[in-house]
Amino acid sequence: MNLQHIFSNFLISKQLNLNTDEILQFCNSIKNNSNAEQFDLTFKEPQLQGLYSEVTNMLPAITNMLQLKQTITQKLYNGWLTFEYHNNILKPHNHPRQFIAFVYYPLADENCGNLVLMNPNYLQSYVIPTSRDENVVENWNEFNSTAFRIKPKSNCIYAFPSWLTHYVEKSPIQTGKRISIAMNTRIFARNYSFFGGITTNNDPTVSDWLK
Repeated sequence: MNLQHIFSNFLISKQLNLNTDEILQFCNSIKNNSNAEQFDLTFKEPQLQGLYSEVTNMLPAITNMLQLKQTITQKLYNGWLTFEYHNNILKPHNHPRQFIAFVYYPLADENCGNLVLMNPNYLQSYVIPTSRDENVVENWNEFNSTAFRIKPKSNCIYAFPSWLTHYVEKSPIQTGKRISIAMNTRIFARNYSFFGGITTNNDPTVSDWLK
């Protein structure tokens, strides 16, 4: 019998060696000046340049792993800083029109909730019973799982396809703390964005991306 994995997805994790004290000081300084729990990033923040470099350095390996053409350009497109209880990340969602989603945790203590990735084959749950009353799965694996839970670690970054629906669980106890920095990439090839249609060189944003 020849077993092949088809239509696969992936999760990449990497422990970083960044100065979390400096990053957390930056995060808390933003939080102290606002009542919000989520903040957009510009990729120009001096305190996060080390993080942005780490992500950028990972992109060629992802391009090679997916066996995409070397003529494409994959770059960071948008990003945001989130504190523990932002409602948007507690609900299942994905990142439309993006390519790879990255999430970095400068702080994730042992009491914080999990990051949950959901199987895009939503019909599977109708075929393989996994309820408390009727569970036919002996051991969970990539073929029978409906969700994959990740215990976040401080100073660790995770990457997965942006089309995977995901969410975070609330910390099981009130003292659980978690701060995340999320980023998306997009693919560009010459003057065409696969997720944004035809572009022109008169668009300064696009011109900057295609340099």
